[in-house]
Amino acid sequence: MTPNSRQVLLIDRGGRGFAPVATTRTPLEHNLIPGESYETELVFRLPASTEQLRLLVTGDGWEEHFLIGDENSFGHKKTYLAVPVADVLSRQR
Repeated sequence: MTPNSRQVLLIDRGGRGFAPVATTRTPLEHNLIPGESYETELVFRLPASTEQLRLLVTGDGWEEHFLIGDENSFGHKKTYLAVPVADVLSRQR
């Protein structure tokens, strides 16, 4: 299976979006065999004043706008994943 391309943003309380500056391990575009999985580590560079982070992962293909229930389909709200502050602070050290 070949995944659609992905757009990943870390969004702060003010609505500013930050794209990853680097990825390690397996790229998000890696082909999968049914039942297989992989992990991707994303690295973000954020200003010190950043608060209340949430992660948004979407596809950026045009066809997704027409798939019922897809994140990008018409009338579907975005699903954000909360990012615990303790995880962010521990990585800055």
